[in-house]
Amino acid sequence: MERKFVGRICGFSRRRWMAWVLILLLLCGLFPGCTSPQGETGKPASPSGRGRYIETELPLPEAMQFPLLLTLDAAGEPEILAAEEQTLAWYRRENGTFTRTEPAWAAGLPENYQPTGAAKGADGKLWLLFSEYTPLGEGETQQTDTGIIPHLYEADEAGGKLREIPLEPDGSGEICQMVEGLRLLRDGSLLIDSFPAGLLRYSASGALMQSYPINHSGFAALGDSLFIAPYYGETLTELGLADGEEKGRRPCPQESSTLLWAQEGALYALNSAGLFRVEEREYETLLEGGRFQMSSQNFAPNLAVKTEEGFAILYTDLRDYTPALYLYTFDPQAESATRTLRVQSLYDFELVREAASEMQRRDPSLTVEVQALLGDEGSGMTVSDALKSINTALLAGQGADVYILDGMPLKSLSEKGVLLELGDFVREHTASGEWLPNIALSLSKEQGLYALPVKFGIPILWGDAKLLAAGSSLSSLADFAAQHPKEPLCYAMHPKNLIQRFFPACSLSFQDADGVLQQEAFAGFLEDIGKLAATAPGAQYQEMGSGMDGSMEVPAYHERLCRAIIQEVVSDRLLSIDMSASADRGEDGDFIPLPGMSQGVFIPHIVAGINAKSTQVQDAKALIALMLDEEIQSIDFSDYEGLPTNAKALERLISSPEEQTPMTVGYGLGDDNLVLVQVDTHPTPEMCARFLALCRAAQTPCLQDPVLLEMVEDETAAFFEGGQTAAEAAAAVAARTQAYLNE
Repeated sequence: MERKFVGRICGFSRRRWMAWVLILLLLCGLFPGCTSPQGETGKPASPSGRGRYIETELPLPEAMQFPLLLTLDAAGEPEILAAEEQTLAWYRRENGTFTRTEPAWAAGLPENYQPTGAAKGADGKLWLLFSEYTPLGEGETQQTDTGIIPHLYEADEAGGKLREIPLEPDGSGEICQMVEGLRLLRDGSLLIDSFPAGLLRYSASGALMQSYPINHSGFAALGDSLFIAPYYGETLTELGLADGEEKGRRPCPQESSTLLWAQEGALYALNSAGLFRVEEREYETLLEGGRFQMSSQNFAPNLAVKTEEGFAILYTDLRDYTPALYLYTFDPQAESATRTLRVQSLYDFELVREAASEMQRRDPSLTVEVQALLGDEGSGMTVSDALKSINTALLAGQGADVYILDGMPLKSLSEKGVLLELGDFVREHTASGEWLPNIALSLSKEQGLYALPVKFGIPILWGDAKLLAAGSSLSSLADFAAQHPKEPLCYAMHPKNLIQRFFPACSLSFQDADGVLQQEAFAGFLEDIGKLAATAPGAQYQEMGSGMDGSMEVPAYHERLCRAIIQEVVSDRLLSIDMSASADRGEDGDFIPLPGMSQGVFIPHIVAGINAKSTQVQDAKALIALMLDEEIQSIDFSDYEGLPTNAKALERLISSPEEQTPMTVGYGLGDDNLVLVQVDTHPTPEMCARFLALCRAAQTPCLQDPVLLEMVEDETAAFFEGGQTAAEAAAAVAARTQAYLNE
């Protein structure tokens, strides 16, 4: 009878294997983030006319699903121990392809256990780590804390037998939720990564020798030290293996997660910034991340090993959660980069860095430098300083080649003639249907098109039928709130928060084409905001502007607590939560565009333009086209950068996923009052279709100027505190706005 290890015993289909890999990556923090500049202690690779590392993918057999171990065989070729649908198997590379061998000990694999780690010693001894999920009791659900029991096995490769090594409990008393990351140390002891207990060191007989209760994104042992990579930080922590006491720190490029391993007496670190050899006082850059898959949002590093000619890295391809193996070998005759494309912005955007890295991977002769002037918290540069620097360089015929214009005065830069006209370039892509014409061409003026939104957001109002019927304008919405004081519209909505939400949708009704404020209309806007704020309960939260209004990452609301969610939808995650949240009093909710005096308002994000004096115009256009590529626009960037301007990517994003169990969101309303709200996290197909139509009908761009918005917030504070009239506040804002526009 055919034995099915994963499929029959563990009940793990291919889809569930993918889900398991995703869970491990989330818990271990192995998603690559955006590339950071190298620290001062780093040794940058020396530029030269020739010589660079070559990245080569080695195709893996489809049967391989979850690699547990990456080592080198006697010939120096990569060998992989991996879980399959039914068993575990070795994959060894011979004559350019991988051959599969199922070890004899695989016949004794335990039932109902999930393999999560493996380690192999210099003597050939193999260790295996398994997770046993405790069974659900009668009436229990998946939300019950059932826990995991770790199991350690020694595999006799020659004899074909498995022997379990009983593990001493960690003694924390906490329910184990994850075990993985098995490492074999030079003294024969083993490290196991156990969450939430931390790193646990066991003897070969299963005795607990030491625990290291520290959060980490990666770890490795070298000599008598244990090195820990934090989730964020510029240094590695060095602990004594024997006592767990901190011994010092070592420099390492700052990233959200780092994979560590020790080999041949050296410590290596791998993250999206690159691959580094970490020494006591400095690190050496071996592979520059921006040129290789390690910097891609589609790939998460899983395992790595140094080979005789370079490195082998096993990634998880996050598009389908399959393994991908790449070799990195140095070719002294390969041409290195011969030209440079510079990209500059005020703020850091993951999509921009992803496109820059992809462009370098496709064209090794090109270097793409991305600089976010306000991205470095330690730079001390203000928005005003950054804008003056950019303006001076552009007027001098210098500056970067590509600009991401979010927060910059696009109108002024266009009128000064420092930006390249992009009309024909953009229309080529909109005419083919590749890019949404209503978004990509939205910034066109009589003089031409000088920038286009790579992404965008749609501001919406979510609520019940009565609320939406009253939401045709901000004034009618404010009147509705005032008429229903016992049924508050919003919860804990601070005036500053309301201005941030409504200003983009309504600004075109009180600002002319030149940005000049129409005082009477703006005073009316302030009065409406005041009405909304006056009817919002939860005063103890208002100073922070928090509340169940979309200002939180997971907005939610409860019966008679909140009638509305005011949200700029820029991600399928927000879409899923907002579109299907249950409205108050148990009624189904719905959505409309955020009420304002202008129809079809949307918020442009990642607004890209090209320096008119650039000598790299073709490369600059190619980079912008890559930013709008379907695959890059389909990546789920972690910081909610916007909805895709690429038409196919938008359709892919806004689709109704499979029906899943509603999630429960907890929200504290006081010291002793916790509201638990059940939220159906998936929109219906009909809602998805209507939202997609809303995106395609958007026609009025509103470029947010953070400097101007801050002025509005500052100058109107006295009005909301009762110290001035709406007219006086409007006059103050108009005066500051005019002075700002005249700069």
